Formats: sequence, C-alpha cells, structure tokens
Amino acid sequence: MASNAAFADIWDDADMASSDDWDTPAEYNGPSIQEKKQKVKEDAAVARKAAAERKAKEEADRKVKEEADRKAKLEAERKAKEEAERKAKLEAERKAKEEAERKAKLEAERKAKEEADRKAKLEAERKAKEEADRKAKLEAERKAKEEADRKAKLEAERKAKEEADRKAKLEAERKAKQEADRKAKEEENKRKAAEAEKKDAQAKAAAQSAAEKKSEQNKEPSGGTKIHWVPISIGAAVSVAGGVMTYVFDSKAKDVTRKEPANKAEYEKNHDDAGKYQTYRNISMGIAAAGLVCVGISIVF
Repeated sequence: MASNAAFADIWDDADMASSDDWDTPAEYNGPSIQEKKQKVKEDAAVARKAAAERKAKEEADRKVKEEADRKAKLEAERKAKEEAERKAKLEAERKAKEEAERKAKLEAERKAKEEADRKAKLEAERKAKEEADRKAKLEAERKAKEEADRKAKLEAERKAKEEADRKAKLEAERKAKQEADRKAKEEENKRKAAEAEKKDAQAKAAAQSAAEKKSEQNKEPSGGTKIHWVPISIGAAVSVAGGVMTYVFDSKAKDVTRKEPANKAEYEKNHDDAGKYQTYRNISMGIAAAGLVCVGISIVF
C-alpha cells in the first residue's frame, strides 16, 4: 500500500510536466504513453481512494476505538464509581454497623454499669440497713441488759437491805434477849450467890456450932468415938461451894450454846466460851466431890 501511494505521487508529478519531456524509445512496442498515464492516474486514483478509504477506515476505527475506549472508560468509570459507591456504601454500612455496635456496646455497658451501680447501691443499702438493725439490736440488748442489771441490782439492794434489816432486827432482838437473859442471869446469879452465901453462912454457923459442941464434948470425959466437926464443916462448905460453882458454870455453858451466832468468828468465840465454862463446871464438880469425900472421911475417922 505504501509503494502504490508513492508511485501515485510520482505519477502526479509526472502528469504536471509537459508531454514533450517524455522520451519514447523506437523499439517500444507496448501501450502508449497516454495509456500508461491513464493507467497511472487510475492506479493513483485507486490508491488515493484506497488511501482515503484506509484513512476513513482508520479514522472510523480510531473513532470506534476512541468511542469504545470512551465507552470502556465511561464503563470503567461507571463501574469504578459503582464499585466506589458500593465500597463507600459497604464502608458506610460497616461504619454505621460499627457505630451501632459501638453505641449498643456503650449502651449495654452503660446499662450494665447502671445495673451494677443499682445493685451495689441496693447491696450497700442492705448492708447499711443490716448494720443499723444489728446496732439497734445490740443497743436494745445493751439497754435491756442494763435495765435487767439495774433491776437486779435494785432487787439485790432491796433484798440486801431487807436481809440487813432482818439481821439487824434479829441482832437487836438477840441483843435484847441476851441483855434480858444477862440481866435475868445476873439476878439469878445474885440470887444464887445470896443463897450460896446464906448457905455458906449457915454452913459456917453449923460448923461453928458443931465446933463449939465438939469442944464442949472434948472437955467432957466420954468413952465413945470423937466426931471431928472442923473437917466436916470445911468439907461441907467446900462441897456446897463446888455445887454452887458447878450450877453457875453449867448455866453459863448452856446460855452460850443457845446463842445464835451472827458470823463465824462469833460462833468460834461462843464455842470456846462453852468449852471453858464446861471445864470450870467439871472442876467445880471435882471440888464438890472432894468436899463430900472430906466430910465422909471426917465422919468415918
């Protein structure tokens, strides 16, 4: 195609020259120059037509290609745009979903926190109420115990006072009784002592009378047994004195044993006094017995 175009251009230039410039050899027997020129022109026209067609085809192809490229570009741009829009939509949906999930998560965390705070508050209130109830119970128990202790103390003080009053009354009665007994015993002792003195005086008078009679009898001659009135009188007096002392100390021992002791020390003291009086009583009984023995020996011998 390129050679035909070049050839047509050459012949176009040759057509523009004068026909006299052509050298026709004598031995040339083929077509004439005019025919050749006509053929060249035809070939050139064909070449030009073909070139034009080619150019048109190329232009059409170029335009088609450009149109196809444009359409492809537009399609690609459309697809790219759709893809971008799809991706943007997906991204927006993803972001919206993430935002929704984030909000839902935040809302769930907020609700969970509120629930935890509510439960913690309720637990704190429950514990505070339990602590308040426990303290109130302890306070009530403490007050009840204090009230019971106070009542028990008052009751103990009342009983102690009553017991002290009773003991004081008993002690006063005991002391009054002891005083009365003491006075009665003193009176009895005085009476007994007076009787003992009276008996002693009588014994002494009898002894003196017996001694006087004995002395008178000793002065008179007699062939019978002599009675020793002096030892008899002394023995009788000792026997009477021992009997009186025995009675007195026995009475004291009995009085001591009848006493109601107020405490342990008083009980021990009374016990010791009773033992002491009983010892004196036994000694007095021995003295009385010795006096009787003396009287008997005096009578016998």
